[in-house]
Amino acid sequence: MPHFALIDAARDPKIYPMLQGEKQVQSLFGGRIDPHMQDVVPYILRLDPASPFRRALEEYGWVNHWGITCYAPAKMVNVRRELRKNMQARLPDSQVALFRFYDPRVWVPFITSSSGAELNPWFDLIESYWAPHPKTGATMKFTCEDGALIAQAA
Repeated sequence: MPHFALIDAARDPKIYPMLQGEKQVQSLFGGRIDPHMQDVVPYILRLDPASPFRRALEEYGWVNHWGITCYAPAKMVNVRRELRKNMQARLPDSQVALFRFYDPRVWVPFITSSSGAELNPWFDLIESYWAPHPKTGATMKFTCEDGALIAQAA
C-alpha cells in the first residue's frame, strides 16, 4: 500500500532541497507557489523505501516534527485532494485559519480529541496515520474503526 509523508518544509532549511530529489512530491497548497515561498510550504510525497529523504525523516526529522505519514490505497493525487479539503479551520470567532494538521504537535492532540463524524473526513480515503508523539517522540499509529479512533504505540 502506498506510504505518503505530509511534511512541513518550514521546520528545517534542509527539507526543501531534499524534497527536490524525490520522484513524487507536490505542495499541499493549491495553485502556483511563489518561488520565495517554496521552501516553507507543506508538501505531500510518496515515500520510496530507498529514498534519502525517507532515511533523513526516520533518522532526524521524526523527532524534530517534520511531519506525519499515512497509508492509503490510492494515488497521490487523490490523497492530496482529500487532505486539501481539511486545510482550513473555522475559529470560535468565525475567522478561517490554516489548519496545520501535517505538524505532529497539532495532529496528535487534534485527532485524539476527535470522535464520530469528526473522524470521517480524515479516514474516508486514508487507512492509517503515523506521527511522533509531541512530547515523547514515540511513534503513534491512528486508525478508525466503526467511527472510533484507535491510537496505539507503534
